[in-house]
Amino acid sequence: MRNILEQLERGLTALVAVGMILLFGVILLAVFFRYVLSLPLTWSEETVQMLSIWMVLLGAAVAVGRSEHLRVDVLDRYLARWSARSKAPLQLLLILCEALFAWSLLVGGWFMAQDRWDVPQTTIPLNQGWVYIAAPVAAGVMLVFLFVQAWDQVKLMFGHRG
Repeated sequence: MRNILEQLERGLTALVAVGMILLFGVILLAVFFRYVLSLPLTWSEETVQMLSIWMVLLGAAVAVGRSEHLRVDVLDRYLARWSARSKAPLQLLLILCEALFAWSLLVGGWFMAQDRWDVPQTTIPLNQGWVYIAAPVAAGVMLVFLFVQAWDQVKLMFGHRG
């Protein structure tokens, strides 16, 4: 299971890297065409918006998988002296709060994607649903990572080593 999650995290990281390169390339192309050739690209703005949304959400999923998302580290510093086992209940509570957020992102994103699925983009040949489906996809990945992290904390709380 760990190997599958590591592969998922690596794959997402590579996908985000490729997406960021594409994003940067489209922006450079748009600037070149607009200011050097005086021929603005009609599709660049929507493409950049779509890529940005996907990269931010998939990047957030990678951060959750690595436990590198935004945190208030005051509590972490205070608990640094505690053993892993005594911190486990609090860690589990924090993971459950994150999972609640991810679940709401999944459900809300799913309904938005369904609502916008047949609405065409203005300049690119994709429906708006492809923008909104990024939220439930990323949230689903977050939930997988969070489930494993929660399971690790439960095992730690009850003294399971292995």
